[in-house]
Amino acid sequence: MTTRRSFLKIGAAGALLLAAGGAAYRLTHPPAAPQAFVLDGEAGAVLAAEALGSPARIVTVEPHGFDDMARSIASGARENNLRRAGSICDALLVERPGAITFPIIQRRAEAAVVDDEQVQQAMGFAFRHLKLVVEPGGAVGLAALLSAMSRWRGRNIGVVLSGGNVDGGLFADTLGRPAA
Repeated sequence: MTTRRSFLKIGAAGALLLAAGGAAYRLTHPPAAPQAFVLDGEAGAVLAAEALGSPARIVTVEPHGFDDMARSIASGARENNLRRAGSICDALLVERPGAITFPIIQRRAEAAVVDDEQVQQAMGFAFRHLKLVVEPGGAVGLAALLSAMSRWRGRNIGVVLSGGNVDGGLFADTLGRPAA
């Protein structure tokens, strides 16, 4: 008996597209498909929404001062960040949107920006109410949702929370802050 195996070699961008696409696929099925996804710059969510014919809005969220995607969507060209450090959302601090992911996100996404305080509020909320430890970059979608609740009230929203890679001191500081 011969066993056949197929391997797909993909770079980091491709792996992220597959992961986000899988999450979006799961979120688009009943019982209640969301009217919007709020997450951290995922082209995979756009691809999944398009493939599934979902009318859901895609909102990509970035930390204040590192809003290269928001500026790129507005200008129609990949914009650079002037610096690569200075936010607790270190996983999201890139020089500019990716050559593969930007055209995908540009087709359908809108952008939102949150500051580090809002991110820490979201991390605290996730811990206190959802019993999840979420890293700063993985909490930006929740931060955008919590900071603009009136925008989303009465709608079904999908928010992707990811990662638990957070510095212990930062997390302790986050939990020591007053709850939002």
